Amino acid sequence: MSSNFFINQRKHDLTLIMHFIGHRKRSKAKVCQLALKNVSCLCLSFFVFPLSLLANPTVSPKTVDIENFSFSSKVLPDQLGYKLSFAEALKQAYQHNHDLQLTVLAVRSAEATTASANTSPNPLLTVQTANINPAQGVGSGSWRGKTVDSTLRLDQLIERGGKRRYRLQNALELENAARDDQLDAMRQLRISVSESYYELLAAQEKLQIQQEMVQLFERSLEAARKRKKAGDIAGVDIARFEVDALRAQNDAREAVSELQKAKRTLALLIGASSVQNIEASDNWPALSVFSALSGLQENSIEKKFNAENERSLVPAYLETLVQQRADVRAAQKRVTAALAAQQGAMALHTRDITVGVQFEHYPSSPVNNQGSGNSYGLSAQIPLFINAHYQGEILSANAALASAQETLEKTKAEARIDIQNTWETLHAASDQVNRFDQSLLKAASKSVKAAEFAFKNGAMGVIDLLDAQRTYRNTQLDAITARTRYSQSLEAWHAETVTP
Repeated sequence: MSSNFFINQRKHDLTLIMHFIGHRKRSKAKVCQLALKNVSCLCLSFFVFPLSLLANPTVSPKTVDIENFSFSSKVLPDQLGYKLSFAEALKQAYQHNHDLQLTVLAVRSAEATTASANTSPNPLLTVQTANINPAQGVGSGSWRGKTVDSTLRLDQLIERGGKRRYRLQNALELENAARDDQLDAMRQLRISVSESYYELLAAQEKLQIQQEMVQLFERSLEAARKRKKAGDIAGVDIARFEVDALRAQNDAREAVSELQKAKRTLALLIGASSVQNIEASDNWPALSVFSALSGLQENSIEKKFNAENERSLVPAYLETLVQQRADVRAAQKRVTAALAAQQGAMALHTRDITVGVQFEHYPSSPVNNQGSGNSYGLSAQIPLFINAHYQGEILSANAALASAQETLEKTKAEARIDIQNTWETLHAASDQVNRFDQSLLKAASKSVKAAEFAFKNGAMGVIDLLDAQRTYRNTQLDAITARTRYSQSLEAWHAETVTP
């Protein structure tokens, strides 16, 4: 509030007083009521605001603009373009994911708690009128001469023992922990988006493969029918081709269903309600990305991999990754917050003092000669630790600290395992993708082409051709699965090593 507000209030109080003086003929009860009202307003304007300024803490609290506070508006990506890159999907998820938005609100809540913790107790104003005798009245004369005992009292609690400091430290650490929770949610969201995005890319390619296999089996069935007309194969062989062709159609239908599921999963993560236009447009990450990553780390000044086994991380580098994880940092801050809460509980043994100042107006009159006029008083209240010694609060704070420390150790252990598993999965997936690219896919493609050529020319039977086609299809699907694992584990490794 500005000083102009209090100046205007005081002018208003003086107007009320003059209005009161001009109406002496009112009833005694009405006169007393107006007097008490005007005295209270006048004292409140002149005394409470300066005293509240003196009671303000030395540490300036954070400014919270309540009037302008509002949730940030957001436009959900309901109609995304039919081409969606991983970078765009991740950007949309950071902006519209529901779980991430909840962590943003949690940070705001923690900020509000910090603002509340960084305040001192408010002073208490007491206005009291006593010794009103209806039988004898309040006497004649001006309002200041009425024989009623009017008291104006102001009390202020003074916290001692650093209670406010520990309370504020606890709130600040919990606020910082909430911010780290938000960063950890972003890390987990990146992993989830990468999993869903590459599952969608895999579903798209699997559908394409299944459709190609349907066409392949139809061509083989047509070739088999020509050979049957020529008398080279029996009708039972035609039936086998028809069964495999129908199976390929079922697999293609299942691939369509899996594609729609993958679209819905990704749409949920990025906050999109429409899934019809979502299509993963990126190519699979190249193996050179992993090679460059591994080579850069191995040749860096800080050794990160064991020379004997490159899949094993150097303990010092592993601990660095563990310590920089957002969930570990959040757990560490909660330990610090619990320690501050424990110190605050111990500070309860330090007695707080309530000081008070009082002004009393009790005029004398012909009907009451016991009035004392104007008098002042001071008071101090000190609690006596007779019934409660805050043992429960201290034990609760100790238990909370032990729980926070145990949670920190658990979080570190889980982070350590996650990082090691992510690196191992990435290394194994890169080996598998390399093996598929270098030999398996080439061998399977060569085998099925040779089998089809041999079957058309009568040099191979039906069973061998069908086995070659199934092997080729399964090899293609396995290659997609390996690429999916490699892409997901690569993004998971980036999430472990790069702060969002």
